[in-house]
Amino acid sequence: MAISNATVEDDLISLGDLVKAIVKYKKLCLLIVTLFCSIGALYAWKKNPQYEFTRVIVPAYLPASVNGINISSDPRALQHGGALEQFITVTLNKLNSERRADGSRYPKISLADTSTHDLLTLSARSEKIKMTIVRDRMQEVLAQINAYQSPVIDLVHEQTNLAIQTNQKHAENIRHDQKQLQNVADYLTKQVLPSPHSLLKPVGMVDQAKTLKPDIVNLLKQYVDSTKAIHDLSMTNKSFADNNQLIILQKGSQVYRAMLSQVKSSEFLSPLQVSPEPVSLSRSLIIIVASFFGLMVAMIVALALSYWRRDA
Repeated sequence: MAISNATVEDDLISLGDLVKAIVKYKKLCLLIVTLFCSIGALYAWKKNPQYEFTRVIVPAYLPASVNGINISSDPRALQHGGALEQFITVTLNKLNSERRADGSRYPKISLADTSTHDLLTLSARSEKIKMTIVRDRMQEVLAQINAYQSPVIDLVHEQTNLAIQTNQKHAENIRHDQKQLQNVADYLTKQVLPSPHSLLKPVGMVDQAKTLKPDIVNLLKQYVDSTKAIHDLSMTNKSFADNNQLIILQKGSQVYRAMLSQVKSSEFLSPLQVSPEPVSLSRSLIIIVASFFGLMVAMIVALALSYWRRDA
């Protein structure tokens, strides 16, 4: 019992000495803790364990006839790592690289625009990508899609039929365009659907992906079909382009947004919901741990200095 009491007394003395040492060398202790905290903050900033969020660039409307090619002409889509934009770019590139039966090129479509929409947020780490939906914005976009998607498709078909009736040669081009669209759909079905990561992998962001839903292919066809039909009509009927093209182009963009909406609500996103690497600490936790170690070192140093001076 005496030994036990002596041990407790020694512990109390040690604890008292520790408190006195910390009070005596409080500036030094504060300096050490600050140093460790700064090192932890620097490490957290350098390693960046938390995801960095960037915007996906989405054109607010389809511009009038511009001799661009596709959305890859907008460098921001590449800078911000837009996986969906890359996917569409590859597909449109394949379509635009082919020629008609008479050897002529298809009308080039530029989707680059300065306007943006916060439809999605991307967060990337290493070669993995995580995608989350901005809920409030999504409700607004879905409401717009419900209001415009069907009228846009009907309007495009109506204007396409009008063009077919007014210009037989133009009709042949449209039919050939539709055939090429079918080729793109076949390409998507055979090459993309079984393994969509084959398109995304070169971008260096996704290492696996599941099967895309068929409605995504349909929306992509509607999007390409509507933009090409609108472009062809603008080249054929100048009065149509002057009076109505802007309205149709603005509505036509809804098809594009609808496609993005369908994509992010499909199973295509499920493999992108990748969790961080194991033992991945957040910035705040790294700083807290570093501060704790700094406090431990400060206490040891203060106690050691106290005993050293007392013995001296």
